[in-house]
Amino acid sequence: MTEKLTDLLNGYPIVNLLGTFERDIESIAYDSRKVEAGGLFVALAGTREDGARYIPEALRRKAAAFITQSSPQQLLEFGVGVNGVTQIHVKDARDALSWISTRYYHQPSQDLNLVGITGTNGKTTLTFLL
Repeated sequence: MTEKLTDLLNGYPIVNLLGTFERDIESIAYDSRKVEAGGLFVALAGTREDGARYIPEALRRKAAAFITQSSPQQLLEFGVGVNGVTQIHVKDARDALSWISTRYYHQPSQDLNLVGITGTNGKTTLTFLL
């Protein structure tokens, strides 16, 4: 599945952009080991590691673009420079991942059916029947 980066980010607040929005995105990954050529890597900040440390690995795997909440100065410390890949800086990379994934996968939550089961008896049985 291929989507335009411009369509994925349309309406999302971006702090800074280096490169072009005119890119085809073939996949989305937040694990650098799963980045595919032409994909978008979202560098999430964790409790122990900053995902921006793994941007060089994502670039070796031919990522077309990456999203980070790290500053350009931090990226230089991680060995990431201007290299022809689209760099998108946002305030919250997790929020950006949610926004982009919703658009990339064409609003999948709109196709979910939700059923609430309440009461004293029979809830477990009824959930298995559904």
